[in-house]
Amino acid sequence: MGTIDKAFSLLMFFKESRASIGLAEMTRLAGYDKATTRRLLQSMVHNGMLERDPASGGYRIGPLPQKLAALREKTVPLDTLVRNTLTRLTAQTEETTHFSVVTEAAMILTAVNEPDRATRVVFDAGEEVPYHTTASGLCYLAFSPDPVAERILSEALKPVTRHSIVDPAILRAMLPKIRDAGVAEVDQFNEIDVHGIAAPVFDQAGCVYGALAVALPVHRATARARKEIATLVRREALTLSIEIGGSPPDQNSNRDPEPTA
Repeated sequence: MGTIDKAFSLLMFFKESRASIGLAEMTRLAGYDKATTRRLLQSMVHNGMLERDPASGGYRIGPLPQKLAALREKTVPLDTLVRNTLTRLTAQTEETTHFSVVTEAAMILTAVNEPDRATRVVFDAGEEVPYHTTASGLCYLAFSPDPVAERILSEALKPVTRHSIVDPAILRAMLPKIRDAGVAEVDQFNEIDVHGIAAPVFDQAGCVYGALAVALPVHRATARARKEIATLVRREALTLSIEIGGSPPDQNSNRDPEPTA
C-alpha cells in the first residue's frame, strides 16, 4: 500500500498549468529519490495512468483516467451537474466559481468557471487548497464531525498569506458561526486581494462531499455583494446536494444566510 500511495501522490502534481512534468521536476516536487520516482512513473505509464509526452519527453496524464472519468460520468453524472451549477452561479455573480472535493490532506479544485471580465480571480483545476485558509475548507471543518475537525486543527497550521489565521482556538470559534450561516467567508486568507465565499455540498449520508465557492477581488467584495453572493452560493449548493442524492442537515433553503468573516 505504501508504493501505491506514493504512485498516486505523484498524480496530484499535475494541473492545467503543469500538464507535463519531467523526471527531474517530479523528483523535486515529490521529494523522493530519483530512482524511486522513475520507477513509480514507469509503473504508471505501464498501467496507462500516465504517458510520455512526445513533445517534451516528460510525463502527462494517460488514457486510463479518461476511461475511468467517462465511466463515472455515465454512471454518476456529477461532472455535468457541477459544471451546470458553476455556469449558473458565474452568470448570477459575474465572478469566478469553483467546486472542490474533500481528500485526506486538503480540498482539491475539480472544476472552475471564470466570468468574461478583465479583472477576475484565476484558478487551475486540480489545485490543492488548505482547509484552514479557504472558505471551502472551513465549510468542511464546520460541517464535519468534531473528531475530524479537531484532527486537522491539531496539526501544524501554516500561514499562506499575512492574513491567514493559524490559531486553532480562533478557527474553532468560527465553526459554529459558519454552521449557523450555512456559508463560510475568508478575506485574503489564502491569496492576497481575493475574497472567498463557500457553502458545503453533502452526499447521500449527509456528510460533506465538497464545497461550492465564489472567489472575487477584494475591491468588489462590498457588504451588499457579499450578502447577495452568500445567498446564491448557499442556494446553489443546496440544489446541487439534492441533485446528487445528497442529504443536507438543513433543508430550509429559504433562509438567507448572514455571511461569516
